[in-house]
Amino acid sequence: MKEDLLQTGDLSLIPETAPTDTDTGEYRLHHLQQGGKHPDMENSEAQSQSLQQVRMEVAALSLLLYLVLNSLDCDSARVSPTVSPKRSQFFKYDSFSVSCGEEEEMAEWRVMKRTEDGEVGPCPSSCSITAAYPATDSGVYWCETGPGETSNTVNITVTAGFVIMESPVLPVMEGHDVTLSCRHRFAYDFTTDFYKDGLLIGTSSTGNLSLHRVSRSDEGLYKCDVRGSGESPQSWLAVRGEEDFSDFTAALSDASRLFLLSETWNLKWL
Repeated sequence: MKEDLLQTGDLSLIPETAPTDTDTGEYRLHHLQQGGKHPDMENSEAQSQSLQQVRMEVAALSLLLYLVLNSLDCDSARVSPTVSPKRSQFFKYDSFSVSCGEEEEMAEWRVMKRTEDGEVGPCPSSCSITAAYPATDSGVYWCETGPGETSNTVNITVTAGFVIMESPVLPVMEGHDVTLSCRHRFAYDFTTDFYKDGLLIGTSSTGNLSLHRVSRSDEGLYKCDVRGSGESPQSWLAVRGEEDFSDFTAALSDASRLFLLSETWNLKWL
């Protein structure tokens, strides 16, 4: 079907030249308002605008997906200092070690420490302490690479006293249970009081205190006191909330739309 598009006010159907055999056929007349466009042109422009909008959204989501996956890769490769035995308080002359993960990772990372007097330097002898001293081995430990990348830190306390408290070295996830254990250097049967930020929170005859389904409100400085023998140093309990991962979850949800759009619109250029 042939279409004869007439401008507004043009009602003349008389052609300027004589018709020929090629002009034979069916014709359809569209009356256009002033400034109007052919319906097919309007549909084509609408589809083009819609496609352009989708392309822009896909491009944005492509960048978002790259950033999210790059962040996840960085998080999965991040090294954390590992303390063995798994506690942050030790008696004087105890043995402990701090490492930066598996052997293949240790080639790139080294253990650093900052002592209580402020001295900073690499931990000697692969950070294996055979006889700990309060002045030289208490402090902050972390992992570091040559280019300057650093891990999170752990605080280690070496005491000359008779009481220590065992608590998680690294942050714990919100909703998990945590057990605090009070240890005496010589005694095994004693009554223990536990404190958080200087306030009494519980008493135990076993030396243990359980915190069920911890939340951010459970973060703080904890210590234990063995009646008649003294108290332990304080240790900070850190709690990592689920909201710390909500941004990744939301971003991955948005990024997944990228693949749906790609399939729907068949965007070969991605």
